[in-house]
Amino acid sequence: MYPVAEIAEIFGVKAETVRWWRYRDPAFPPVVRIGRSWGLTQDRLDAWIAVKESDTGAAAGTFRQGRK
Repeated sequence: MYPVAEIAEIFGVKAETVRWWRYRDPAFPPVVRIGRSWGLTQDRLDAWIAVKESDTGAAAGTFRQGRK
């Protein structure tokens, strides 16, 4: 599972932005909850990356810093 901090690092944004996406963006995939924490599984993270890369402003891939 990828927690909020790792998702933020992958996209090069703050954790608050990832939280905002979760509650405000209808395309954000369902999350996995473990206790009070949440995150995305590999397949859901891959789906979200595909969505964000298909956005018109993201054509150059400037938002994505890469993966570990």
